[in-house]
Order: sequence, then structure tokens, then C-alpha cells
Amino acid sequence: MKKFWDQLKPQERRWLTIIGCIVFVTMNYFFIWPQFKEWSANTARMGAARSNLAKYTAEIAHKPDYEHKIRTISPDEQNIAPEDQAVHFEEGFREKAVENGVQIQSTSRPSTRADDFTMEQRTTIQALTGEKNLVDYLYSLGSSGSSVRVESMSLRPVDMNRYQLHADLTLVESYFRNPSSSAARTAAGAKPGPPAAAPVPTTITATPTNRLGLLKHPTP
Repeated sequence: MKKFWDQLKPQERRWLTIIGCIVFVTMNYFFIWPQFKEWSANTARMGAARSNLAKYTAEIAHKPDYEHKIRTISPDEQNIAPEDQAVHFEEGFREKAVENGVQIQSTSRPSTRADDFTMEQRTTIQALTGEKNLVDYLYSLGSSGSSVRVESMSLRPVDMNRYQLHADLTLVESYFRNPSSSAARTAAGAKPGPPAAAPVPTTITATPTNRLGLLKHPTP
């Protein structure tokens, strides 16, 4: 190649250089420069993948919270229909209060909060109680697999001897987000009725006709 280059005249070298530059630019124009669009598209896809990875990693980090919520739900309370959850929640903490001698003076309006897996019923109660009654009440709320938990609590004495306490308790109960409805549970619990009687087959008896006799003795 060097020998060929040395044999060329200066004018020929200039033309060969110009032609080489034109070929180089043309090749880049048709084969290299269009790939720059693919580069930007690939960069955008990599950015989206990194963003999704960060979201998935953050969601996986919430796994212990989700597992804790699932563990707090009693199997007996998993099939409470959404329209019955507020009533079930209020009946539950009121029954426990009566059993343990806690006087509920007022309650706030229950509120509902939902996530991907559970629905939470939440309310704040104001109660008048003694120390032992309050401890027994709190223990009963969390016993027997109940999903009711006390999110916050504040106490103040009512009398100088502190025999009675005024308690503000925020109660929360969790339910599965898509429980079976009451109608479905009622239908599932209903006893099956007797099987329907099979239809009695009807026997049809055909009366034979003496066609042969009619052929032998035609009507005049």
C-alpha cells in the first residue's frame, strides 16, 4: 500500500484523499449516524428499567409489613363482607368493653383505609375505666386471634386517688380486601335440599293395523 502511494503523483494523492473522505463520510451517514437514535432509545429503556427496579425493591422492602398484616387477620374474620365490616368492628370492641367493665362514653365515626391487600376499620373511643379493667380490656382485644389492635392511647386520671381513668383509644381492625359476600356465605352454609324426583317415562303403545287384510279384501 505504501509503495502504491509513493507511485502516485501529488494531484492523484489529493484526489484519492478527497475520494477517501467522501467515502468515509458517506459510510458514516448511512451506517453510523442512524445508530445514534437507537443509542438514545436504549438509554431511555435503561433508565425506565432502573426506575422499575427501584420501585420493585421498595415494594419488596414492605414484605414484612404485609406479612404482619396477614398474620393479624384471624381466619374467622377473613370472610366478613365489606358492608358488614363496620358493624362487626364496632360490635367486637363494644362486647369486649362490657365483658371487662369498661364504660365507653363516646366513639368517633369509623373510617376506612385500604391498601393492596387489606381494608382497615378505624375509630377513636373515649372510655371510663379502672386500671385493671383497662389492662384486661387491652389484653382481650389482642387475644384469641383477634385482628383488633390499639394504634394509640392516652390516659388521664379522673379523681385525685386515680381509681378511675379517662382513656382515649384509637382502635384499628384489618380485613381482607376481597372477602366473600354475606350472600355467598349464606348460600354455602345452607343445607342441600332433597334431590329432585326423576321424571317418570311415559310408555306409548301403538295399535297395530291389519294392512294386509285391507289389501286382500279391498272395499268395493
